Amino acid sequence: MFITELDVVNACLKTMGETKLNTLEDDHPYKDDARDLVSRVLRDTSSLSLWFNTEWLKLLPQATSKYIMVPTDVLKVDPMPQCGSRRVAQRGRRLYDISGNKYEFDGPVTVKVARLLEFDDCPYEVQMFVRDDAVLRFQSDFDGDNTKYQKILQQRNDSWINLRSEHIRQLKANPLYARASVDVLRGRFHNYSGHPWHSHTTFPG
Repeated sequence: MFITELDVVNACLKTMGETKLNTLEDDHPYKDDARDLVSRVLRDTSSLSLWFNTEWLKLLPQATSKYIMVPTDVLKVDPMPQCGSRRVAQRGRRLYDISGNKYEFDGPVTVKVARLLEFDDCPYEVQMFVRDDAVLRFQSDFDGDNTKYQKILQQRNDSWINLRSEHIRQLKANPLYARASVDVLRGRFHNYSGHPWHSHTTFPG
């Protein structure tokens, strides 16, 4: 059974002893904050270019400007196109030719991208991590009880280990993902504003 955004919001509210919502249309003073955290964690997780949202895209230049516009649901573009003949980068919503120092392209470029999927379209392992990390951030921001924080932190870390294991398993099972770095999931963390008693570890940097 998959996790819904409503499940995540209710899990956040539960940390404060609040009554759960029946639908996302119900009014609650913390609902928008919880939903914002779900969106933020999903975006952060998706930007890691994991197995579930990494794919190759053939992007075509516009006829008049010769610009290649990056789709709005793309969070990251691999700096090396598939042909390997030149380096490209995403700058704003346009693709930039680093080798030629220009935005104009004479032909299509195939690049590896990380897409931002809807929460409902993500695999269960991703949904579970997004839920637990969002709950941890919510509890840190609005409750602050240290004992409760440590318990939620452990659950979040278990979900991260599960997500990392599934990513590595998928890499081994499907050569398409071979260049999606496993190192991105190994031991390089940065912090966000957690409580002073515990610097909340989140995503690899």
